[in-house]
Amino acid sequence: MRDDSLIRIICAADAADPEDLFLRASVAIALCNKRAEAEHAEDAGSADHSAFIVEDSDHGAATSVPVAPPRPAPSRLHYGWALAASVLAAVTFGGGVMWGGKAPSERADLIEEVAGYHQIYSRETTHLVEVPASETGQLTAWLGARLERDLTVPDLAAAGLRFAGGRMLVVNDRPVAELMYTRDQGLPIAICISRIDGKPWSMDVEEHGALRLASWGKDAYAYIVVGELDDAAVRDLARRVDAQI
Repeated sequence: MRDDSLIRIICAADAADPEDLFLRASVAIALCNKRAEAEHAEDAGSADHSAFIVEDSDHGAATSVPVAPPRPAPSRLHYGWALAASVLAAVTFGGGVMWGGKAPSERADLIEEVAGYHQIYSRETTHLVEVPASETGQLTAWLGARLERDLTVPDLAAAGLRFAGGRMLVVNDRPVAELMYTRDQGLPIAICISRIDGKPWSMDVEEHGALRLASWGKDAYAYIVVGELDDAAVRDLARRVDAQI
């Protein structure tokens, strides 16, 4: 069987069905193994076990020295596994299969980009936001239209945060609403909201340098609270946001 035939077996799988993917990968591996066994048997059967004659120049005697049979070509067993695994990985991850309810890279990319943006914008003084808190109505209408939803600004005064305004970011060609809050001690805190594919996920906290990012997903939207906070503080803010947003 040609290698491209094996590739077609796996690529024909339903990218949204992990069981179908693994079943087809297993079939491809089995076919590769069968081909490897056949080639190995063919190599063994055609091995040359002849000998050549070496003459001893000192005594005039001739000695028959057996020729080692040619070493068979490396088995394609491992090649079969590598081929199937490589194509399976390409179909699975390149095709955007939903593992745990999300494309493997989408959530990670969003969190990484939000962390990068916040590292820059949280240190701005004159241009901390695009639209100030004094124009909250305009801001929520603008960002809400981009996100295709009603957008409200959480009141986090009880947590010592003052709403400063917001801006729009772009990650993976999708708009991301960023709401910025200032505090008496430390750099500003941000709430970021974006549409995202896949199933909801429960709150999770990640560390990016000095930043903590609490993220969760529900109703086709991802929510991230980001700032220089400890785990307990960022989780507390995330729960407050989730209760109001």
